[in-house]
Amino acid sequence: DESAAADADSKPTPTLVTVAAMAGTDNDAGSEPAKDESAAAVAISKAETFQEAGRAHYQAGDYKAALAEYHAIFMYVHGHTGQQDAFAGLGGGSRPRVSENEMRRLAELKLVHFSNVGLCHLKLGSATKCITYCTKALALDPDNVKCLFRRGKCRLDEGELEGAREDLLRAQGLDGTNREVALELRRLRALSTADDKKLARKFAKVFAAMSAEDDDGGGVNAPPIDTAAEPAGSKIVAGDDDDIGEPLGPPQDFMPEQR
Repeated sequence: DESAAADADSKPTPTLVTVAAMAGTDNDAGSEPAKDESAAAVAISKAETFQEAGRAHYQAGDYKAALAEYHAIFMYVHGHTGQQDAFAGLGGGSRPRVSENEMRRLAELKLVHFSNVGLCHLKLGSATKCITYCTKALALDPDNVKCLFRRGKCRLDEGELEGAREDLLRAQGLDGTNREVALELRRLRALSTADDKKLARKFAKVFAAMSAEDDDGGGVNAPPIDTAAEPAGSKIVAGDDDDIGEPLGPPQDFMPEQR
């Protein structure tokens, strides 16, 4: 997954368009799409332009610029439903409803957004943010091997060994030939062994200290008990309750109440 290409379809890369250029349109008459073109189709086209720009920056190694482009996809692909166009009726006109193919492409672009933003955060060294966006991507596509690998790798970097094991084993089950997954699983086993040894040493020290206290008869530095210094009658006898205290006076005869 560390290849030069980011997550995107295999269409030919169009001319790079910057965010500033996106303020304009191909239509000199204004920003209104053609009457036979849905707002969803326009949104898809713009989102794909940001996708391609992000890919170009990523391939050039400029991960911050790629992150900005991939973030821009969010503005165009969220908010549409299959019931009606999200922008239907705006500007006094009507728009064709979102088609099944458009909904499918919008879903793909949502995944591109979350997955590639997570990838850029991984490249920029932010494991926590990578985990967050990979989790969002996996909510859309639970079997996405790339996102499982990235989240597992970052969880491993953060010391979340159980979460890393779950992600990496699932990724391996889906793609048993993935070399990067295999390498991370090897690192996981090494860290787990080291963690187990560290825990074992910690408990060994605790048990050794407990054993030393038992050998000394009540504690390593426990002072001897001076029984001669105890006042008469203060010795605790088995069965006594030392929370009762001494009686306040001699027992009183019980007298029935006079009516």
